[in-house]
Amino acid sequence: MNFCTLFSDGKYAIEGWVMAHTLFTQAASSSLFILCMDESVYVEAQRLSQQHNIIPIHYKLLEQRWPRLFNSKHGRQKKEYIVSFKPFLPHYIFETYNVENVVFVDADIAFLRDPSPMFKLFDECSFFAKDHEIEPVRSAGRFNVGLLGFKNDDKCLTWLKWWQEKCIEWCFWYADNGRFAEQGYWNILHNDPDKFPGFISVKHPGFNLAPWNIMKHTISSQNGNLLVDGQELITYHYHEFELRGDSYFPTGWKLPANASLLYKPYFELFKKSMSGNLWR
Repeated sequence: MNFCTLFSDGKYAIEGWVMAHTLFTQAASSSLFILCMDESVYVEAQRLSQQHNIIPIHYKLLEQRWPRLFNSKHGRQKKEYIVSFKPFLPHYIFETYNVENVVFVDADIAFLRDPSPMFKLFDECSFFAKDHEIEPVRSAGRFNVGLLGFKNDDKCLTWLKWWQEKCIEWCFWYADNGRFAEQGYWNILHNDPDKFPGFISVKHPGFNLAPWNIMKHTISSQNGNLLVDGQELITYHYHEFELRGDSYFPTGWKLPANASLLYKPYFELFKKSMSGNLWR
């Protein structure tokens, strides 16, 4: 199973290494391509690649491959420029490593169970995303781009090239006539479903469960494993999570009474990552 991510330093790196740690805990033989958005992440990824199947990719390689991406940097905040790379990363991996498929994962996601069910989706699609499950649709868009699946085929590459062009044209961290950073462009897959065939909106509640949709579902524990609506909870998106003194702030979204089942274990991993003890 092939996964990819991108992150820079600071809190993103703390989260990103937790994500990687949980991935290899649940699926040790997986490959994780990391687009390293600064030197410190690249150095750490190289070090960890000696123990795990981590493939570091320096962001400058993508700038060289797509000069127009590099030129889009001017006038953008650091975060805006970083997310502009997202549609280029799977394309680069397909060209350079010739893998059949890859799943993109945001740095603030954690794997709670074996993610292999995600890859069964490629039997019926070329690329996938998860609906925010919020009505009416918020300004950030219908689909969340924290967990995305891509197959190395013509339908997916057509979509990636269109998304790339849009992100070069405009990628800013505010809402503008249906656009929002790199995420709002996915609205077209709902609004004009025939334009890009091969896409599916994931229905499994255990893929990319998040603070914005958790109250629509039921969380339970069975034999030490977390379930959502009776199905395996595979990944959770720890959006807005941060440390507060000796405790943590989970999110500004309303959470169920038993949310500590999700957040306490993540809190412990986050502290270990911050102190440099995650991989020991």
